[in-house]
Amino acid sequence: MKKLLLVVAVILICNGVQAQEACSNWRWQVKNLVDDSGIDWDNVTPVKSSIAELTYNSTMAFEPEEMEDKHAKMERMASEKDLVALTCYVYDVKTDYKNGEYHLFLSSRKDGGGKQMDAKIPNTDCKGLRRYPRLRTMYDRARKEADIVKSWTDDGYVVKVDLKGVPFRSYEYESRDNVYRTREIHPVIYLKAHIK
Repeated sequence: MKKLLLVVAVILICNGVQAQEACSNWRWQVKNLVDDSGIDWDNVTPVKSSIAELTYNSTMAFEPEEMEDKHAKMERMASEKDLVALTCYVYDVKTDYKNGEYHLFLSSRKDGGGKQMDAKIPNTDCKGLRRYPRLRTMYDRARKEADIVKSWTDDGYVVKVDLKGVPFRSYEYESRDNVYRTREIHPVIYLKAHIK
C-alpha cells in the first residue's frame, strides 16, 4: 500500500511540475494573452495582413531594438497590440517541444518558399491558463486543426490556411526555430485549413 501511495505521489508531483513547465518563462503572459494590457481581444477586429507585411526588418520601430533576457517581464509593446488575419501556407508543424507549444512554419507561397514566418499555439495544459477557459478553448480548437494540417505536412504537402493571431516580438535566444529570428505570430487563436 505504501508503494502504491508513493507511486501516486510521484505521478502527481511530476504532473504538477510538467504543468508548471508547460508555459515558457519568457514574457509568457504576453504570449498567451493573459497580460494586463487591458485589451479585450474578443472585441478587436482583425487587421487583414500578409507574411510580407509582418516580416521583421531593421527599419521597424521595435521597442527595444534588441530583446534580451533582461526584458523577460516587459509589458506588451505597441507592435504587439494588433490582431491580424492572414491567408498563407503551412509547410511544417512541430508538436514535440518541451513546453508543449505547437509551432507552425508559414510561407507566403504554395510551394513553401517566399516569405516565411513562425507561428505558435500555446499549450492548453499550461498552469497559467487554468483561469482562462475561453482562451484554452480557442487554443484547443486551433491545436486540433493544426493536428490535421500536420498529418498533411508530414506527407509532404503544403497546406493553405486562414489564421488569426497576435504578432509577438521574440527573444533572440528562443528564436532558434523562428525563421525570422525576431517576430512571430504568438498566439494563434484561430486556424482553418483549406484541404480539398
